[in-house]
Amino acid sequence: MMTKIAIAQINACMAVGVNLLCLKRMIERAADSGAKLIIFPDRCALFSMKSSDYEINKEILGEGRIQDYLQKLSRDNNIWIIASGIPIVSEYSKEKYYLASVVYNSAGDLYEVYYHLAPTLPCAFQWTHSLLQDQEYGEMVKVIKTPFANIGLISTYDLFLPEVFRYLKKQGADIFAVSAAFTQDMGAHAWMTLLKARALENSSMILAANQSGIHEDADLLFHGNSMVVDHNGQLAQRIEMGEQLLYAEIDTKYFKNICFDQNPFQLQYRR
Repeated sequence: MMTKIAIAQINACMAVGVNLLCLKRMIERAADSGAKLIIFPDRCALFSMKSSDYEINKEILGEGRIQDYLQKLSRDNNIWIIASGIPIVSEYSKEKYYLASVVYNSAGDLYEVYYHLAPTLPCAFQWTHSLLQDQEYGEMVKVIKTPFANIGLISTYDLFLPEVFRYLKKQGADIFAVSAAFTQDMGAHAWMTLLKARALENSSMILAANQSGIHEDADLLFHGNSMVVDHNGQLAQRIEMGEQLLYAEIDTKYFKNICFDQNPFQLQYRR
């Protein structure tokens, strides 16, 4: 049986309320189209250049304005939700927070949480370094088992780490859900190349949701270009800029028929 998945491209801002209304609009549109899962970009509920904004809006896991709203939307629309970059209170320090991908099932239950890994970035991304000073980081990546596929959760900086994808594949991931806030400064020319490489290395489909447009409080342009890349590393679908939904049809039986061992580009053949 085919399952429709929605990939949401948005331009989040500093106002959580505005972002939540955007998420509601996208979720309702996706559900009306028959989608069973929607994937949002990284930092979909809040994007700010100030660490203090994340600190103010951080929530205890399972509680809070953002999580309660997502829970209600998933239940009311009978849809799974992957929402990335939600600020969650650190259990080690009240002043610090995680950025997490939270997953809700169609019954509105908090199904899984992925605390984003620590990125390794060049000094050129000074704005990112300052923003991450008050952030805590997770130590485990996650594969979620849904009724339609086993999905590996990927955030922005994981895209630069091929071994993360390889590990998720070994843990049973059929496809990868990439939630990104990928700007032109981060190498827009490499965005599609990275996605294709990760798909080809693991013989797995990639569903990539990215932020799009100019951010209001910084000279940053989000690259957009959310896309679907098939297991052969071929571009299947893409949208360029603006707030849009992209749809992919997946078939669980299809994953079982992919001949994983015959792909010479896989990381298992590295030397």
